Amino acid sequence: NSNPCEHAGKCVNTDGAFHCECLKGYAGPRCEMDINECHSDPCQNDATCLDKIGGFTCLCMPGFKGVHCELEINECQSNPCVNNGQCVDKVNRFQCLCPPGFTGPVCQIDIDDCSSTPCLNGAKCIDHPNGYECQCATGFTGVLCEENIDNCDPDPCHHGQCQDGIDSYTCICNPGYMGAICSDQIDECYSSPCLNDGRCIDLVNGYQCNCQPGTSGVNCEINFDDCASNPCIHGICMDGINRYSCVCSPG
Repeated sequence: NSNPCEHAGKCVNTDGAFHCECLKGYAGPRCEMDINECHSDPCQNDATCLDKIGGFTCLCMPGFKGVHCELEINECQSNPCVNNGQCVDKVNRFQCLCPPGFTGPVCQIDIDDCSSTPCLNGAKCIDHPNGYECQCATGFTGVLCEENIDNCDPDPCHHGQCQDGIDSYTCICNPGYMGAICSDQIDECYSSPCLNDGRCIDLVNGYQCNCQPGTSGVNCEINFDDCASNPCIHGICMDGINRYSCVCSPG
């Protein structure tokens, strides 16, 4: 009456004998052997196989899933890369290929293109994605503000030489001219250089004296001696300008 079949196997009588119908996972004449379902290495990608009664379980390595660990997990499915970074799926990890101007594990860091101080001459550097912009100080231009604007072009000096400065210029006036842009002619007659009522004519960087009759010299400083011919017969000659007078002796 006792069941000769182990592990709940079903005993079936035959002529003068019996045989056992085993449950799933067992084998042998009396169902005494536990079948090792891991014997065929059903688990893939270095997974660990755990034998069970009538089956098996695969313990997957990180980055894999599925009954046989046959499926690689796509770590890029969640779109982890930011700033238009390109995600490359790896085993149990991912790699972000960052566009120019970004860095970091998920391209989250905007590279500071102003860190190298590219802008010159006191310009302000403004960082942009994969670039920068220089806001030039007054008087400078160029991508890096490297050029001093030529304030002498066009030439503002009327009668002089222009010297360029930073956002400024200086006019070195030619002789005879003055003013910020050398536009004013110096009046050399202002100091009244002509003597003896000579008429002063202003010239460029000079003057000319038109002398009254009886005078000469650059400044009309020479008075002709009208007494040189001794015109007074019985008196003293008093020289004047282009004239003379006689102071007669008594009688």
